[in-house]
Amino acid sequence: MKQICALMVLVSLSIVSAAQITGSSDFHELKVYGGYQYTQLDTHAAQDQLNLQHALDPTFPLLNFGNHKNLSGWNLGVEEDTYAKWFGLVVDIGGGYGTNKLNLGTTGSVSVQARTRMRMYTATIGPQFTLRMSGRVQPFIRVLIGGAWERISANVLENNVPQFAEVKARDEGFAYGGGGGIDFFFSKRVGLRLSADGIRTPFFNDTQNNLRGAGGLVFRF
Repeated sequence: MKQICALMVLVSLSIVSAAQITGSSDFHELKVYGGYQYTQLDTHAAQDQLNLQHALDPTFPLLNFGNHKNLSGWNLGVEEDTYAKWFGLVVDIGGGYGTNKLNLGTTGSVSVQARTRMRMYTATIGPQFTLRMSGRVQPFIRVLIGGAWERISANVLENNVPQFAEVKARDEGFAYGGGGGIDFFFSKRVGLRLSADGIRTPFFNDTQNNLRGAGGLVFRF
């Protein structure tokens, strides 16, 4: 991931340089935010493989893993508006976690399930453009570029008892996307931030279009 880290540094430097040329240094504001993150993880590739296996071998059950999985997690970030009221640089990181259980069948009193645990992390940076409608209501849009990491582990359960050692897979790569949101400030320093982004990832030789929403507190200084 050294290439991704280097890319994030280059992007931030280019954004700051452009802002120095076009903006004014009379304005400066720092925002720190954090809270809950919901991610709709794109899992269509896994479902496609299960469908293909059933088509090639009808004795293989048609399993419904699903094209999307829901992950819950956290979101943190820092935004600095230094050179213009409408322009800033945001660094955003997040993590999502989820577990999926797929029923494979029941024989007598034994219920068999396939359990999959999923984790995804993102670290991105990019420009953010804010419309300062007032001191309390500030909608924004942003572009995000950086990296993403996914971890998957699977096992077979019989009556919820694992039967094997966890089978694990991991991947990482370049991620990009963007979206927007709005800040509602209760006071001069503290407010509520709501945001939604689309993040594209390249896991396991395929492309995923993931959606995420976040909500939490934002502090400005």
